[in-house]
Amino acid sequence: MTEKEAVSKYLSFNESIEPSLTLPTDCNEVEIPDDLISRPLPLSHEWVVWEQLNVETRKDSDYSNATKPVAKFSSVQQFWWLWHHIPQPSELLKGKRMIRESSDGSKSVVDAVILFKEGIQPMWEDPMNATGGHIHFRAWQSSVVPGELDTMWNNLVLAVIGGSLKNSSIVNGIRLVDKLGGNKGNIRVEIWFSDFSNQAAHQALLKEIETLMSSLLDGSSCDPPHFEVKSHSKTKSDAN
Repeated sequence: MTEKEAVSKYLSFNESIEPSLTLPTDCNEVEIPDDLISRPLPLSHEWVVWEQLNVETRKDSDYSNATKPVAKFSSVQQFWWLWHHIPQPSELLKGKRMIRESSDGSKSVVDAVILFKEGIQPMWEDPMNATGGHIHFRAWQSSVVPGELDTMWNNLVLAVIGGSLKNSSIVNGIRLVDKLGGNKGNIRVEIWFSDFSNQAAHQALLKEIETLMSSLLDGSSCDPPHFEVKSHSKTKSDAN
């Protein structure tokens, strides 16, 4: 393989980082039957894409009213169609904002993109979340490598919706939260899981996620971010 044909390092769909993902030459020689491309490839769960709107741009500041489902997908093809319409985290680092235009013409900033299993709402009060918790990390605008951030996020999303994590049964959903405004300057990624009391399960999940977050597309690795694990009951009490 020549230097020009070098495999891409980052799993990013931001063309300013990866103009085109380059696969090894032998992968390009594989012929995929047309019927396999058109045949729906079902996922093990149906997933819902939610948006959390910035409460400062809304008259109603209630979280539940600011968080709405916008799409569903249950197959690989549906996922990829939707995914190409959602900004990569690195695009937010460059100052882009996600905007939702309402039917009345008003516009709201989208603070978070959320993927949750069908039937589970991305709220602490949902029975599947009430006794659970979340693993999260912050990517600081001043220090994060954009391509690495995209890779971490895409690795996580593909592993979660694809069910490839050994502990995927306890994962309820994931959130990408834009905290770049104001003086915080970070993007937060959260993995919500059920049953915080089962420490063995969520610690095993954490180990899997650490491996995901350090794996780059070309087989090399990067330093995983610093993770925190919190129960939703504690997070809720701290917020009150």
